Amino acid sequence: WDQNRGYVLATLEPDDPNFKPSQLDVSIVLASLHTDAPNDPFFGPTDDRILATAQALAGTFRGHFIINQVVSNGEGRALQPGIGRYPEDIYNGNGTSRGNPWFLATAALAELCYEAQWADAGQISVTDRNVDFLRNAIASEGSNVTIAPGDEVDDDQRFRLIITALIEYGDGWLRRIRYHCDQTTGALSEQFNRDNGYMQGARDLTWSYAGVLTAFDARHRARERLTALVPVAATGGGNGN
Repeated sequence: WDQNRGYVLATLEPDDPNFKPSQLDVSIVLASLHTDAPNDPFFGPTDDRILATAQALAGTFRGHFIINQVVSNGEGRALQPGIGRYPEDIYNGNGTSRGNPWFLATAALAELCYEAQWADAGQISVTDRNVDFLRNAIASEGSNVTIAPGDEVDDDQRFRLIITALIEYGDGWLRRIRYHCDQTTGALSEQFNRDNGYMQGARDLTWSYAGVLTAFDARHRARERLTALVPVAATGGGNGN
């Protein structure tokens, strides 16, 4: 954790400090998802340092790729930004020029939203590190919930609305994937072009599909947790496609 940069660094003391100088890398989110263990919650999906890193990735890539200027789909539903591996990436799927958003990286942000659930604990501790992530989730749902660092959110209304908003926030990344995949077959390549949004790189990359499937699974479990808190009809949202 780098307090000055406000995110978890991918590598300490890299051999070449000029390579990936930001050390802001989606591998941090992937590691949190793939190694999460309830009995050993080190850097888990609700860790405020992981959420701060995810928000840094979202904020950085939102302005990094031209296609992220498209912020809604044809139905007017919000699209969260396509996510690349790291800002300095130059691998374009075929050679080297400029890196692109990856389907698996974008799916990882969706999955994190679904896994960053406090439903079992019944309380959300708002900190300086996670407040921006939570506020962006709340904004994606269009809620008027207000939070500030130091809040312990455990009252029914605010708690349920934030849990719902996290699901909607994740749905925005799944919509981004749907927006750029093959609209006829649902096929997923490795990347989608940063300028025009068309797929490129390895065709039918296994990890692209796996990333989407594990995100779907996490979404299903998040919806089940929400249903246990309150009937779905009363949540007021979070059921986007």
